[in-house]
Amino acid sequence: MIIRTLQELRLYNTSHALDDIEPLMGIIDNVEKDILVDKLGKSLYTALCSHYKNVDTDLFVKAVQEDSLDNDMDVLLRLSQAVVANEVINHAIALHLVSLNNSGLNMGSAEDYAVASKDAVETSRKELYQLTHIAINTLLEWLEEKAATPNPDPSSVDGEGSADNEQEGDGGEGEESGTVHGSEASDAPDIAALWRESPFYWQTTTLLIPSAVVLREFWDTFDNREKFVRMLPDIRYAQDIIADEVGEQWLEYLVETAFKGTDDAHLKHIINRLRRSCVALLESRTDVIKNDKERKSRAYDEGLKYLRRACDYMVNHQNDLPQDALVKFATSPLYVAPPEPEEEQPQCHCDKGWKNNRKGNVMFVMPRKA
Repeated sequence: MIIRTLQELRLYNTSHALDDIEPLMGIIDNVEKDILVDKLGKSLYTALCSHYKNVDTDLFVKAVQEDSLDNDMDVLLRLSQAVVANEVINHAIALHLVSLNNSGLNMGSAEDYAVASKDAVETSRKELYQLTHIAINTLLEWLEEKAATPNPDPSSVDGEGSADNEQEGDGGEGEESGTVHGSEASDAPDIAALWRESPFYWQTTTLLIPSAVVLREFWDTFDNREKFVRMLPDIRYAQDIIADEVGEQWLEYLVETAFKGTDDAHLKHIINRLRRSCVALLESRTDVIKNDKERKSRAYDEGLKYLRRACDYMVNHQNDLPQDALVKFATSPLYVAPPEPEEEQPQCHCDKGWKNNRKGNVMFVMPRKA
């Protein structure tokens, strides 16, 4: 688990007045497994839990309050705790509002507190739900940025960092060294590499619409990663429609090229049109973002229109594609094979005798006698 003190819980929700975190430990464990593990992936979640075991929580809380975290794993810990903390309080409200004893079900109350009304409870739970999903969006956005950033050169960065640590680390551990770790931390894991093992990473890298940022270029969803994640099955469905028209292998090449980036103007144009088609087909299918039936019908027609335009462009500019792209395009049903060269007829170089079809030839036919 990644939360073990009330001080950490209060970093993200100050409205509770709990004096013991023990009753919440089971909820914390369940919430982490339900909504955090799949976002991080098991490998990164395990690495985060191992990192948390060495964290001095008092120093960590102070560093968060002062906004002085300078370690990526500590930043990941803070972002992950924000996801868990609000959802834990949300679950606790529902579970602790009613108590069970030998007399039956009872409404929880206290002498110096009034019992919350039904409307107050619903309002509080809705707000906590929103805060949880905002935190998930922030976490996924940060992970996307980490995965998109090239790894630094170990010889230039790690070496310098080690030298600095040797000079500044003579003051001891814990508070004296100014770190949030109670003991000397081991080498930090590669967050981006571990997150690439998460299903939330590999699903997006095989799609025409790999992130909420790309989606917003064609449909404004306010960079909401949470909604984007929920729409992944619908994006896959829309992409399958496109694959049926352009071919699986050719589309896989275009998706890979789009993710890596390209300077070729024709490939950029093709990818842009296919993405526009994919987003329109997505809008016609998904229920994550509400649309009426009329809008969904128009969006479906628009998606097919953009797809036809993309296919026409591929056919018309087939010979303008880079060589490696043309090899992949040859697997597409849209590919038009070049005509086979005609066999050359042997030429006769003799000047004597009759030559058929020679310019100036005249044939005289004698009439047949009856």
